[in-house]
Amino acid sequence: MDSPSLPIEEIRGELLDALQAPSPRILLKAPTGSGKSTGVPPMMDDAGLGERGLIVVVQPRRMAARLLARHVARLRGVELGKEVGYVVRFERHISPRTRIAYVTDGMLERWLTERPALEGVSAVVFDDSMNGASPGICPWGAYWTCRKARARTWP
Repeated sequence: MDSPSLPIEEIRGELLDALQAPSPRILLKAPTGSGKSTGVPPMMDDAGLGERGLIVVVQPRRMAARLLARHVARLRGVELGKEVGYVVRFERHISPRTRIAYVTDGMLERWLTERPALEGVSAVVFDDSMNGASPGICPWGAYWTCRKARARTWP
């Protein structure tokens, strides 16, 4: 199934170019409905990040993580839990083949506790983390601490 045309598609080329930089850090601000949640992670996968590791999309709420994963899986024409999945408290719908995983900020914090370097993760997208609904500053800080440690230990 083809993805509907979203405003985010207008900057596809710029975004893909930015993703090719070493350790890219991209801040993307766009209005609701522009495709940040449903368009950007698949673009990242299409750019090859999903082949290098999991693209983790952090959501402040469990319902959002579930619904977005289902929607993106449907748009990509794949079964939920295979190439696209989600992990929330008490539910894990991912597999070794998963390339895009929608997770809550609490799950990211748990992963950071269990494996601080986030082995097997190629990108982390903080989606809606600064809207006041989630304590997003905790995963942000932990993630950047992890990135600094990872940069020192990896070539």
